[in-house]
Amino acid sequence: MLAPEWLLFHCITTHDTGSVGGGSFRTWLLGLELWHTMNSVPWHGTTQLKRPTQGLKLNSPPGSSLAKQSPVTLAHLRILRAHLDLNNTFDVVVFATIMVALWCQRHLAKVCVDQVFNPSMHASCSTPQKSGKTISNFFHTFWAPQMKTKPQGKFTMWTDSCYNCSAQWAFKNHLNINGLLPSSCIFFSFETDARSFSPVKWSWFLSRGN
Repeated sequence: MLAPEWLLFHCITTHDTGSVGGGSFRTWLLGLELWHTMNSVPWHGTTQLKRPTQGLKLNSPPGSSLAKQSPVTLAHLRILRAHLDLNNTFDVVVFATIMVALWCQRHLAKVCVDQVFNPSMHASCSTPQKSGKTISNFFHTFWAPQMKTKPQGKFTMWTDSCYNCSAQWAFKNHLNINGLLPSSCIFFSFETDARSFSPVKWSWFLSRGN
């Protein structure tokens, strides 16, 4: 700071050109603009930067942006439910994982484990929970230790839609089938054939869901 316009122009036209998409660069510029605003200094990213930013679009690598996908519908959930064994310890946790992630709009990385279970990021079976009833519906919450927009944690909540693809039904069924989970386990764990317990890994979840 201050970032002069010639420097921003130079950055756009030379830095990682052809390796990142125009959307990524626009996001970086918005971050720089926000930093200037927070520090009460003028921002010189004027309309002159539009042309080089648009030019990045033409040089973007093929994989820098993805086509929009169709939304998940209730029909998809019914098909998934029909093809899972909801008495199987692994299948029930897969179903609970996707229902909670979908209805609570949670990132899969917060309910699945990529590498190692981290209790500072993932909710364990000992995390605080609350249940109750509103005027029209039943709700349930559990404490998520860390979220992207709430680093200090926040309650994850859903209401019961009284539907067999609701987060409430799936979560309750998971806790019934995997009722012996130790308190130190991540919520979305399952009992294995070896009578031990394992968290749901991202790759297992995607493979079974697909």
